[in-house]
Amino acid sequence: MTWARKRAVDVHDETADYLSAEYASDKVYDSPFRYGRALIDEQWNKVVEGLMPRANCLDIGSGIGTYLAQRCAGLRWSGCLVNVCRMAR
Repeated sequence: MTWARKRAVDVHDETADYLSAEYASDKVYDSPFRYGRALIDEQWNKVVEGLMPRANCLDIGSGIGTYLAQRCAGLRWSGCLVNVCRMAR
């Protein structure tokens, strides 16, 4: 394992509990992280509410689409993402 990869794993392990608690809390104004996420959620919800029913959406840059999936019913995974997941196994 390269130094950079090991460091990335170490940082993840060091911050996982903190971030888990940040995402779980509903006290928006007690944390810059939560306040920032609340602002993003507010803007994102405005965008999603403006979509036509059965609109096609492309989620770029938010991991595996979890954020979009939490807010949109009827999400379909693209064949590209499915292939990437299969290759990663």
